[in-house]
Amino acid sequence: MGKRNTVIRSISAVYSMAVLVLGLKAGEPDRMDWWPGGLLMMAMMASPIVLGLLLSRKIGEGAALGFWLFAMAIIAAAGLALQWYTMFIGPSDAQNALVLVIVPVLQWLAVGAAFALAWILGRYVDKS
Repeated sequence: MGKRNTVIRSISAVYSMAVLVLGLKAGEPDRMDWWPGGLLMMAMMASPIVLGLLLSRKIGEGAALGFWLFAMAIIAAAGLALQWYTMFIGPSDAQNALVLVIVPVLQWLAVGAAFALAWILGRYVDKS
């Protein structure tokens, strides 16, 4: 259990750093008035994955844990890719900026669905 917690904390830290780097590169960190909103936005972008990974303590071992970590990796990669595209490739307009707000909400929904499936998998499938 100790190694599992270390791995999950490490993944959470790496994801948080990726979101921080993404936010700092796309934002205006040299302006003091950017920081309150920038930090709030970065926290919102990182929260589904970081808190989702911390939920893994509620998931058992075996197939349930494997499914959970695979689902979290897919959700994290898709979210980072969409946010990166929005910040650096897509057009700079209000509709495209909504992606930065909508993606974390969709990630929370995906994390909830994945948690439910992993919990069911651990509760009913891994026990038989």
